[in-house]
Amino acid sequence: MKIIFRCDGGFKNGMGHVVRCSVLAKELIKRKHEVLFVTKKDKTIKRYLHTQKIKAHFIHSTAPKSLLKADLVVLDTYSFSESTLKKIPSKILLMLDSIPNFRLEADAILLPHTLKPHLKLKQGAYKLYGPRYVLLKPEFKKAPAKKKHGPTIHNVLINFGGSDKENVTTRMALYLNQYKRKLNLTFLLGASFSSLHFKKLKAALKKSHHHIHFLKNITNVAPVMRKNDIAIASPSTVAYELCRVGIPTLTVLTADNQKIVQENIKGTVIALGNYQNLTAKQLLSGIGTLEKQGVRQSLSKKASRLFDGHGPSRVANAIETLIKKPKKHL
Repeated sequence: MKIIFRCDGGFKNGMGHVVRCSVLAKELIKRKHEVLFVTKKDKTIKRYLHTQKIKAHFIHSTAPKSLLKADLVVLDTYSFSESTLKKIPSKILLMLDSIPNFRLEADAILLPHTLKPHLKLKQGAYKLYGPRYVLLKPEFKKAPAKKKHGPTIHNVLINFGGSDKENVTTRMALYLNQYKRKLNLTFLLGASFSSLHFKKLKAALKKSHHHIHFLKNITNVAPVMRKNDIAIASPSTVAYELCRVGIPTLTVLTADNQKIVQENIKGTVIALGNYQNLTAKQLLSGIGTLEKQGVRQSLSKKASRLFDGHGPSRVANAIETLIKKPKKHL
């Protein structure tokens, strides 16, 4: 079967869409399906897909209709409309981060959140709703959750996704400089984190009393996450991964589309609100809350139960069923 992924990413839009699509793509490739990414030209995306050994066709603007002929098109982009969906000459699996107010002419909807949306769907569309369908990398399928939490916080992970366009990482670094006790800070930087951002980050930490570690674009992230006592991160796929391995997390919103993710992990993290309104005092207060061993243990236990890491195989099963023999419901 031929399956096309239509998604975009890079510094401006982040890496989230491309990364989660690549997770599903690799599951489908493992099952001997033909996979092709159709994505806007971006050097970071090109490099990333090459390392993942995924074939890609790069475009400059709108994808021509001829490029979207396949057994199924997985559409994971903000730039779609009701008319866009009608023009695609194939079955469609639509990945959503928000709730559109128009009818979705798609054969399957992937919305891996706890919300129960009122979507306008075509008759018989597959509904892949809920945390069971979160697309986590294979390493998180077997990654054990952290169960032992010491009496004191020593190791802190900071991760704001693939690009961190607003450079919230540097803002958090400046705030953490005000935390009096010495910590081991690990800054996990994505593939699209710019050299200018990195320069500003290093400048912010030049006189820091903390121990500083920088890790950029690493492949096996689960063991790195598990070594930390707490994390500061955006409510995105990063937060899902942290939940899976049981790391108590302070979340900071960096984009509007993250609100739906924040709702999905409510009660398993401490939400600090939008980065633009967040003060150093509020961040340090959040860390102070997590200094309590019981709080960390409780959050870790709840978070690790949210996702089991089997989302990619469930979605792949649904795709195969949809292509072979459509049903009204899964």
